Amino acid sequence: MVMKRVAVVLIASFIATLALASYNPFSDGALASVKVMVVDDNGDAVEGAKVSLVFHVAPSDVVVAEGLTDKSGSFAAERNCTGEMRIWVRKNGYYEFLNRNAREFRVLDLRHVVRERKWSAGPVSVRVVLKKIRDPIRLSYRHVDFKHFPVTNETLRLDLETLDWCPPFGKGVHGDVYLVVDDWADPKVWKNFHTNVAISFPNCADGFYRAKKDALSAFPFAYHASTNVPYQKSIELRHACTVKGIVESVKIPEDEYLICRVRTETNSVGQITHAKYVRITDINQVLGLTITTWFNPIDNDTNLEAAEDEVYRELPMLPPD
Repeated sequence: MVMKRVAVVLIASFIATLALASYNPFSDGALASVKVMVVDDNGDAVEGAKVSLVFHVAPSDVVVAEGLTDKSGSFAAERNCTGEMRIWVRKNGYYEFLNRNAREFRVLDLRHVVRERKWSAGPVSVRVVLKKIRDPIRLSYRHVDFKHFPVTNETLRLDLETLDWCPPFGKGVHGDVYLVVDDWADPKVWKNFHTNVAISFPNCADGFYRAKKDALSAFPFAYHASTNVPYQKSIELRHACTVKGIVESVKIPEDEYLICRVRTETNSVGQITHAKYVRITDINQVLGLTITTWFNPIDNDTNLEAAEDEVYRELPMLPPD
């Protein structure tokens, strides 16, 4: 009888081992438990925000859990999935939050995942910041792709409000920035080229500073230009390529942008009396110069929250709202 019981236990253990060996959580899925905490940009809980948790259940398939946040700003859900998900949160009066790239929430090591068939011992907490729509205004938006430059190795004056060269090469009125361009391409070997752009602010009180994008928000920029940071006077962008590949690249990172102060006037003691502020959200000097500006034409107004800023409106594999 004892031998028979031992045999039964061994057989059961063997079957369980086979079952574990054939189980793959990355293809078969494991339980994911997620708790989303939604707050505004002041850190206060946001009640009634619609949350969509997009759980990946296969390379090209998802399952969506949706609901509204409670008084504490939380929403929780769990699904069997491959351990990756995306998050979409929205509410009237706020800029949407959209995690376009899948994020992993695989907490336990693989041995525990296989044994427990879940990705974490408890709910994984995710903090989401919804930025309020505060005071959007009409800014002067311009986007220009300069494939060719009027002259090279000479000073070009650029009006940041119209994004046009000043005379004699355009109709710009204010030479907000000066550019000296060294642009060369091998006529025989197209992969041999370089584009170097030196940008400077001629006015003594003008300049720029770098800011980081909030890539998860539909409004990824600062609401206002800061008046309490040092403004830099110049920047040099460099890009050189040969048949062997890129040999030099100095550019504005994709997750950064520039906030500029131009047309500045000061009083006798150096205090700013008049200034214009502009956001440069795209500047690329490869094979020419691409630049995008949002210019506030109102004197001394630091507001850079544009009413016409694009909002993410599509999320692949999500059901219609």
